[in-house]
Amino acid sequence: MIAIIGLCFLVFLGLGVPVAFTIAVAGFAGLWWSGEYPLTVIVKQIFEGIDSFVLLAIPLFILAGAFMETGGIAVRLVRLAQVLVGWIRGGLSMAVVVAEYIFSGISGSTVADVSAIGSTMIPPMLRAGYRPEQAVAVVSAASAMGILVPPCILMIVIGSVANVSVAALFAAGFLPAVVLALAIMVYIWYDAGRSGIEARARATWTDIWRAFVDAIIPLQHAVALQPARMEALDNLAQALLQSGRSQEAVASFEQAAKLRPGDPDALNGLAIALLQAGRFADAVSTLRHVTQVDPKSAEAWGNLGVAYSQMQQMREAASAFQHAIDLQPDSPQALTALAWIEATEHDAPLNPEHAIRLASRAAELTGQHDAHVLDVLAAAYAVDGRFPDAIRTSEAAEKLAASGKDADLTARIRARLSIYRRHSRQP
Repeated sequence: MIAIIGLCFLVFLGLGVPVAFTIAVAGFAGLWWSGEYPLTVIVKQIFEGIDSFVLLAIPLFILAGAFMETGGIAVRLVRLAQVLVGWIRGGLSMAVVVAEYIFSGISGSTVADVSAIGSTMIPPMLRAGYRPEQAVAVVSAASAMGILVPPCILMIVIGSVANVSVAALFAAGFLPAVVLALAIMVYIWYDAGRSGIEARARATWTDIWRAFVDAIIPLQHAVALQPARMEALDNLAQALLQSGRSQEAVASFEQAAKLRPGDPDALNGLAIALLQAGRFADAVSTLRHVTQVDPKSAEAWGNLGVAYSQMQQMREAASAFQHAIDLQPDSPQALTALAWIEATEHDAPLNPEHAIRLASRAAELTGQHDAHVLDVLAAAYAVDGRFPDAIRTSEAAEKLAASGKDADLTARIRARLSIYRRHSRQP
């Protein structure tokens, strides 16, 4: 099989077939020749390779860059950069670096950057006395620096392949991009003096104002994209959480929390990811901070109760769930959780009568159609000694769980139902 793969690879490579297709055809030929693997594996792997929420951003970034190039955004940004730094020795090249930094923060595509900035800046650089190779080198170096300015397609690919947080890569790119841009501009200033390129006349305040007014809309794109990036970051974190990649979701939510310090929604999302990742102590710490920032967040108090329950700190869990109920009296989840603690957990004060009221209210809110709620209500009845009510409610819960094909819940309900029936026969 290895010989077939190698032969096909060399033949197609010699015919000038692109490397990606050469590798694909060689691999297909090897699998077909061996007969050990079904060829449906190829289709499955191709589908899994493109079925990526993260990689979906790449064609959209390229499309956005094309729109911005044809819409004249690059020309306006270059003009603004020229009036800002064009009066310095080598200022025309420095304008390329400044414009590239701004444009990269909008497009995310290095190809779009080179096309837009190069077509706009190389002709005037040649007229100003730059050598062709010198002008191309400046545009290339500036575009290479632009890779570090988020959003960036390369960072998205790395994050997807290496299972690294794309948000963390974006955040890590800002400072190195600034340092690299400054280093390029210092070298441009030195090289311009060595090449005898003179500084241009300083722009007047009127020229600066006109360039700024013309560039307002392109600059607003960069500013307006920040909330969109934050929303995209939240969506990415939610997608990772739903797909079970809790550790990556934690990293994305942590980055969202850094971008929006003290934002309860970002911290709540982080706490949920921490709970799913099994980091209960970190979840408690995060949620306690949320309840201090926003003490009226019923969701935060409810999640805090869940975190305490996972740590078997039932008194603290009961207190958190009670806070959630005080803020949102019609929350079936909080009502059910507190009812279960008060009816069954010995680490917290048992209060079966109050548990019955809470679970009854939760059952009323869910229309008697939630098997878990009815199971908790049955447990509260049993603790209070009302076994006929417990049996009746548990039988209804069993039917709901069985109809919902929840095997685990059905088994637990049946086990408790048998206990209730056994106790009801005792004198």
